[in-house]
Amino acid sequence: MSAAHVIGRAIGATLLVCGAHFLVRALTGKTPLAHAKDWLERSKASEPPMAPRPPTDPVDESSWESFPASDPPAHSPKNA
Repeated sequence: MSAAHVIGRAIGATLLVCGAHFLVRALTGKTPLAHAKDWLERSKASEPPMAPRPPTDPVDESSWESFPASDPPAHSPKNA
């Protein structure tokens, strides 16, 4: 492989990385490094998932409390 091929590949790879960077920046408004930083911070801050709050509406509360019994019947070819 000649020196021209090596230089051409290096320039091509550099242009590819720069193009990807500008594409991500144009589509999201943030640099790829900012996306990576946000992703790392979210993975470090492992907050426990929030438990769903019971509804305050009496109808919704009744539905919430009778959840297993309130599932709709399954659709079958004979019922459809």
